[in-house]
Amino acid sequence: MKIVDIKVKDAKGSIIHLEQATLIKDVGIKGDINAKGGDRQISILNYNTKESIEELKHMGLCIPKFFENFIVEGLDISQISVGQKLHFGDSIIEITQIGKECFSNCRLVQSGKICDLATETIFAKVVKTGTCQATTV
Repeated sequence: MKIVDIKVKDAKGSIIHLEQATLIKDVGIKGDINAKGGDRQISILNYNTKESIEELKHMGLCIPKFFENFIVEGLDISQISVGQKLHFGDSIIEITQIGKECFSNCRLVQSGKICDLATETIFAKVVKTGTCQATTV
């Protein structure tokens, strides 16, 4: 697996791309406004999923609002399960949720289409503090 992009939101809501991130156990990513603990400390999308949801941005209710911390390449979601631990650099994360809940008033849901966020989003918590680096595609 390769980390393609790392992003956080600062206190003003601005998105900041990082070359390296510090993941803090039981908190999330250092400098991320959403680093408040819980089961959804970080969010992960595959590179191909990010491209496919961009095409549906005009229809999806939460696609324009969704913010992923990591875009990765080479992670087979069919081989991932809740409770599984993954190394991100020298930190370790634990998968807590796969997929994101859809809203009934979303135009994609109403048209019968399935949004990739519903099946391809991965949420995790940090179980070992450490750092990870983004690499180029």
